[in-house]
Parts: sequence; structure tokens; C-alpha cells
Amino acid sequence: MAASFSIRCSIVSAFILLLQTTLYGQGSAGSAAVFESRSVIDMPTAGVLTPSYFALATRVSPKGDFTADMAVAPFNNMNVRLFATGKNLISNESVQFNLPTLQAQFRFIDETRSFPALAVGITSKTNGYFNQDFLFNQSVGGWISASKNFKGLIGAIALHGGAFVSAHSFGGYAGFEQSIGSSIAVVGEASLASKNNSASNDKIYGLCNASFRWSVVRGITMELIAHDIFSTVNSRGIGRAFGIEFIRAW
Repeated sequence: MAASFSIRCSIVSAFILLLQTTLYGQGSAGSAAVFESRSVIDMPTAGVLTPSYFALATRVSPKGDFTADMAVAPFNNMNVRLFATGKNLISNESVQFNLPTLQAQFRFIDETRSFPALAVGITSKTNGYFNQDFLFNQSVGGWISASKNFKGLIGAIALHGGAFVSAHSFGGYAGFEQSIGSSIAVVGEASLASKNNSASNDKIYGLCNASFRWSVVRGITMELIAHDIFSTVNSRGIGRAFGIEFIRAW
């Protein structure tokens, strides 16, 4: 009995030590984040990397859909991002790869106390996140995004918004990041987009996503994502995904 109690105390002590160690390690989530978030959930913010850093990220959904990307900053306020997307990564079916996607974003106005940061971007096609390709409709697209940070009662609050357009679709989006303490953030995102189903039939779709982010250690952020939480696009229910982001200096 005494040995069992000692083991339990050791486990609890180790957990507390781990929590204390990771609480101050910062990625891109929480009030003490040292890196800007570059996406609300699926849609872009006005956040950018600095030239001295690069970022690697990946997302996986239960059906094996996956996205991997690398972002670099050739110069101040300019980011270039390469996406690789596919299906059936975790599955007994053959893995299917899509053509790589290239994105570029430039922040032309930095955030001030009274004005948000503004950025413009272009993508070679949709980022392929989990069959939500109606957002850019598999064509060249561009966007403008805005981001503003505020102080809140339980942590920093960031508000984001923007508009996007492609050859066959257009729309807008808005989102927020509510920090809870120094290393955790709750994120919400809503978008309205048209999807050209035929030459004479345009429909407007609404989509809401949510996520939970945790900066585990400096430069590493983990994310649990719920796509289409009201099942307005996918009638089969909420889509779930897991993501991890790694940011490091060159």
C-alpha cells in the first residue's frame, strides 16, 4: 500500500513538474506567445514570420487527409508558404497526393494601438484542408486580411477578418483568438463563401470552425480542430483534426 501511494505521489509530482516546465514554453498560442499566428484556423491572419525563422506544420484528420507545409520569410513582412496535401495517409488505401500549393503573403501595414495590421496574399490553388476546397474552388485566389490584438480579462484577445476571391468563388471570414493564461488559446472562425456548382448556379455557404491551441514548449504549438461545427457543409457531422506547428531560427 505504501509503495502504491509512493508511486502515485511520484506520478503527480512529475506531472506538476512537466506542467511548470511547459507553462512558460511559448509558441503561437497564449498571452505570452512569442510568434504571431498566421492562420485563424483555415483562413489567413495578417500575422507573419520574421526572416530569422522558418515554420513547419502538419495536420491530419481521422480519414487520413493530411496537409504539410513550410513557411519562410525572404524579407520583412513577406512570407512564402509551400503546401503538400493528400489523402489516406493513415488508412489501408493507397495514399493520394495533390499538386503542391504555393502561397505568398505581404503585410503592408503593421498593427498600431489604433489600427489593425493589414496583409494581402495569393495562392496557386486551395490549400486542400480536408475537402473544404469550395473556399477557393481549386483555382488561383487572393485575399486581404486584417488582425488586431487587445488586452482581455483572462488573456489577450486577437480579432481577425478578411475577404477572398478566386476565378469561381468569393467570400469573407472573421475569427478570434482568446488566450487563457500564457500558453493556451481558444479559437473560432466563421466564413461565407460562394460555390459555383454550374454555369448559372451560385450558392452561398456558411462554415464555422473551432480549435484549442497549446504552446507546449518554445516554438511548438499543438492544435485540436473541429471543422464545420454546425454541419452546414458536411451533413455527416463535425470534422475533427489534429495539427502541430514547429517554428525555429535558421
